[in-house]
Amino acid sequence: MTLHVRVVDDEPGFDALADVWVALSERGAGDPLFSSYLWNRTWWKHYRHLGELRLVVAEDDDAVVGIWPLFLARRTFREVEVDMIGPRKMALPGGTKVRVLAYLGSGEICSDFVQPLVEPGRENEIVDAMLEHLAVQKDFDLLDLCDLDADAPTTEAIRQGLQKHFGPMRERFRYKAPYAELPGSYDDYLATLSKKGRYNARKKLRQLQTNQKVEHAHHDDPATLDDAMTQFMDMHRQRWEAEGLPGVFVNEHFVGFHRELAREALARNWLRLGFLRVNDETLFCTYAFDVNGRVYLYQQGGMTDWHHYNLGYVALGFSVADACEREAKVYDFLRGDAEYKLHWAKQHRVLIQLQAVRKNLRGRMFMWHSKLNTDDALRQRVKRLLGRK
Repeated sequence: MTLHVRVVDDEPGFDALADVWVALSERGAGDPLFSSYLWNRTWWKHYRHLGELRLVVAEDDDAVVGIWPLFLARRTFREVEVDMIGPRKMALPGGTKVRVLAYLGSGEICSDFVQPLVEPGRENEIVDAMLEHLAVQKDFDLLDLCDLDADAPTTEAIRQGLQKHFGPMRERFRYKAPYAELPGSYDDYLATLSKKGRYNARKKLRQLQTNQKVEHAHHDDPATLDDAMTQFMDMHRQRWEAEGLPGVFVNEHFVGFHRELAREALARNWLRLGFLRVNDETLFCTYAFDVNGRVYLYQQGGMTDWHHYNLGYVALGFSVADACEREAKVYDFLRGDAEYKLHWAKQHRVLIQLQAVRKNLRGRMFMWHSKLNTDDALRQRVKRLLGRK
């Protein structure tokens, strides 16, 4: 049995993979949301200006058994390094360009748990064949894989394959991603929390309901979804502008991606766009997805002048209760260990970044350059050698 690997670099080829991509997802390949055909095809439609398509496809005879959704971008050393550690003063200038292979969905969309879709149980074999194919390609310098689930079978296969076909690689911690297992009903879930957690979940709702009419509903009308998304985005911006920040719904690509994604997700019964209303006024919104028994909390937004009632906490309670009612098994809070997430979640996944370079001059230059700019321990050693504090 020999695997054949090819690269799809045009949109007709992307579209031709739709059915086999969905079939792989349904067999358990990849993350149900972030690895889905819908998420990746919608991202490419709105972010194709960032680079060139590179879908790595593995076939066993005529059957597609693996799809690795990548794209090729030309970025400066500094742009890659800022994504790694955030904006700050760097020790070395970084204007040199490097050709980067990265996941579709990378960047501001914040795709978590990204990974190649491969036939379950064949991760090592298929990922190895894909990386062997990539290792002889000459159109890129850096393979930059952000926000992988550290414990996914494909991630371990990538680690092994990178070392085998590319040599030394770099692994960096990115985020913790809290999640809650849902044992059944909402009351069953609350019973898994601490006494204080159960008390707060019930108390904050009771406080809001005192002398006020409280309602919560999920939007389900395709005809008015665009208006509902506008309302949600406006509320999100208001929340962040009150703290002097712009929020995330600030450019046409991001907004366009989510408007289209919401329409398609609603048609698939994935969208959970929940609105909290108090005295007939909409005050808070929760934007989430329910895919294959896993609910993903993507964003929230709401009015700031009701902060003493902690509307976000109340809205989140409704969202978790809805997930339990829909018999979801997991409520995923995604990247970042913000305090409010830890009130609801006991478990977490770890997101990591893996980097490897081709054995060419530019690849080696980038790895040396970024190590000095992003490795704090190394920078301190260099400063000590130079006699600087």
